[in-house]
Amino acid sequence: MKATIIVLLAGVLLIGAGLFYWYEWRPNEIRKSCERSARVTESWGDVSYETAYFGCLRFKGLEK
Repeated sequence: MKATIIVLLAGVLLIGAGLFYWYEWRPNEIRKSCERSARVTESWGDVSYETAYFGCLRFKGLEK
């Protein structure tokens, strides 16, 4: 009985951690990396910041 509760609790924590990663941590890290790369691209003068940033987000799956 006690082992079953521990396994269920571990499963719930694992699923919760996975959901947190997928919906909070991952998008935040993608936005940060796109922001950095858009600033570099803008400083090169190739394209505007907005074009580079939103293009990066689309490429990484955050924007449609």
